[in-house]
Amino acid sequence: MRRVLVLSLLAAGVLLAVVALLPARLAGWVLPPASIAADGYAGTLWRGRAARALVATPGGWFHLGGLRWQLSPLSLVLARPTATVEAAWGDQRLAGTVSWRGGDELRVSDARFAVDAALLKEVAPVALSGRLAGDLAHLAIADGLVQTLEGRMTWERAAWDAPGSRFALGSYAVDFVPATGGDGGGVQGEVLTLAGPLEAVGTLGLAERGYRIDLTLTSERSLPRPLAEALSLLATPTDRGFRLVLDGELQR
Repeated sequence: MRRVLVLSLLAAGVLLAVVALLPARLAGWVLPPASIAADGYAGTLWRGRAARALVATPGGWFHLGGLRWQLSPLSLVLARPTATVEAAWGDQRLAGTVSWRGGDELRVSDARFAVDAALLKEVAPVALSGRLAGDLAHLAIADGLVQTLEGRMTWERAAWDAPGSRFALGSYAVDFVPATGGDGGGVQGEVLTLAGPLEAVGTLGLAERGYRIDLTLTSERSLPRPLAEALSLLATPTDRGFRLVLDGELQR
């Protein structure tokens, strides 16, 4: 028994020593190409960095910017490489723990991010501004698709930019939980209004590539005409505002 323990410790020590010396560029050989891509590697496989990194999303490739990571030694022993990561690009910030489960499956935990809301233009043909932030307990991605998501995302100082004008909307939050059915069953989100002239309440849903948005939009005062006209193109007018229902499939 003692001999087995000694051999196990020696093997673990050798593995850690090898990882500590391997160049960071080897990370590019094992990362799932359908989920993440990077270049400009420096450092070691244990503690390394990439000058540019991108991650696949349902709306396309998302630029993380410069990326730094530190591998967990125990995760290598368990054959589930896990690393704490930090990424920055301008005033965009992301941090969390990422675990590769094989193939194109990634798990993210204790993640925090802050990005410009202009990113929404990648998935919706509208000019929106503000700041998107998130505090996510758990996120699972496979083949570029979100499988499960738990946590809160906020959209602060949201605004709609029209030609020659800018209309303040408010600040909003979405609380995400796994959809009924458990792991792999999709994502449900509850939309809440934190502040602002345009109140939004409703739900978001995502399962595989299918999505559904069901929101009620109301305001205690009349909306600016350009904003009301823009909403009427997507939403159905009601006595107090608009009802927005969208569903379809995300494209690669």
